[in-house]
Amino acid sequence: AAMKRECPSLFAALLISLLVNVLLRSQTAYWPRAGLAAALVCGLLFSMGLLCAARLCRRLGGAQAQARALLLFATCLPFLYCTSELYTDAFSVAFAPMIVFAFLKARDAGSRKERSLWALLFAVCTFFGAQIRFPTIIAAIACLIAALFEKRAKLLAAPLALVFAVGGSAVNAANKANLGAANIAQNKLPKLHYIAMGLPVQSDEGYGQYGYGGWLIFSTSFDDPQARDEALRQEVVDRAYTLAHHPAQLLSTLSRKNLSTFGRGTFNLNEIFEADAHEADNAVKQAVFENGRFNRAYTHLATAMFVAQMALACIACIQAIRRRDTRAAPLFLTLLGAFLFLSIWETRARYFFQFMMILLCAGAMFETPSTHAAQKA
Repeated sequence: AAMKRECPSLFAALLISLLVNVLLRSQTAYWPRAGLAAALVCGLLFSMGLLCAARLCRRLGGAQAQARALLLFATCLPFLYCTSELYTDAFSVAFAPMIVFAFLKARDAGSRKERSLWALLFAVCTFFGAQIRFPTIIAAIACLIAALFEKRAKLLAAPLALVFAVGGSAVNAANKANLGAANIAQNKLPKLHYIAMGLPVQSDEGYGQYGYGGWLIFSTSFDDPQARDEALRQEVVDRAYTLAHHPAQLLSTLSRKNLSTFGRGTFNLNEIFEADAHEADNAVKQAVFENGRFNRAYTHLATAMFVAQMALACIACIQAIRRRDTRAAPLFLTLLGAFLFLSIWETRARYFFQFMMILLCAGAMFETPSTHAAQKA
């Protein structure tokens, strides 16, 4: 009877979310470039991510935590139209909650077979999420750290290593067969390229915006990949030295980079579909598009919501630490890992969006005094 009362509310909320996304997609999407199949996959992934996020909140904090999560999902305004952005930001947003949910199911499984199946699903979700956007692996690392403290790391490490070894070999073989090893070596940008972009020392340098810092031009100007890597290595060393010996410049850099990453609650998702030169010809586009009539009001509202969501997640983390409650540790560790990663990597507002479901799940762990007293009783 309890199941009949609780499940319809969850699935009804997710159905409403899917319908709203379909409605707003019709107002913002760009079908010609990506096609209906990609849009369908993106919508299904997003719905799957919401489902896993809600269920993991229920697993960690009960029905009240799940209800709080659903309310918080509604306050993330970009969720209403994010599946219109058929790019890695929207495709990857579902994988972090799927990874954490699979970890929780594997950890709490009653039999070895069930535990192995969920651990394998954990590894598969991590692999495919990393192929879409590699920082997704941060969620898996957070789960591994939590499992390590519980002395259960072997449960996840073995299937994770197996899936990445087999899947990685298959992907590399396919890339070499279709692109050629020499072509890949010449055109694949090294990791130092993105680290250098994340170390701006001038006030007019952008973050992750190739045209501002000229990093794409710089990194593709070499005929010899080894010479390119050496030049980038020297740039990183020089910039790190400059920032280390000029504290005021370091603080300015960190402040501007933090503002670039967390300063807009819209996450600039409009960059992708607005790049197709769409005109703001309806009310939704007038709010979402940068030059729209209602964009300033929408941006202020979305950013205020985002700041409140981050504050709620921080309070929930402090509460968990004070109670010595490690149940939601994978959520908080994922957010910490994302913050540390974006502190050293090139970044822009869109890059944190893939962790938004985790942030909202962490916020759903917030407990009022009455809630805590009821749980104790």
